[in-house]
Amino acid sequence: MMMAPEPLKFVIVEKDPFVALDMQLGLQDAAAGCQVVHLRDIDEYQSLPPFSTSPVVITKLSIAQIDACGLIQIAGQHAAIVVREGIDTLKDVAERGWLSLASPFTADDLSVLVADIRQIFDLAGLNRPGA
Repeated sequence: MMMAPEPLKFVIVEKDPFVALDMQLGLQDAAAGCQVVHLRDIDEYQSLPPFSTSPVVITKLSIAQIDACGLIQIAGQHAAIVVREGIDTLKDVAERGWLSLASPFTADDLSVLVADIRQIFDLAGLNRPGA
């Protein structure tokens, strides 16, 4: 018998508190029971306690900025990275194995994102207790 997945854990890296709050509320509607942490800067990530499951990091950083700040090493190799549109091409983001989120985003965009993340995590066997 397969165990139910743990709630999704989102880390929003966003300087604008209003955008972050809007995203948080939309994610909580789309993924009931999820945990959401808002960071104004990626440097704050180091102060977070370790996650028991793979986090989903949503950022407006460019691919070059993500590489430069070491986000993958900070968040962990199983973290799902979601890049908000506007800097890099969708193709470049997808080639990294990352997801994109429209900017500005809608509630429907967040619902689709949550469904995509759940599918990816299910296929990879992530976000299950002990995974």
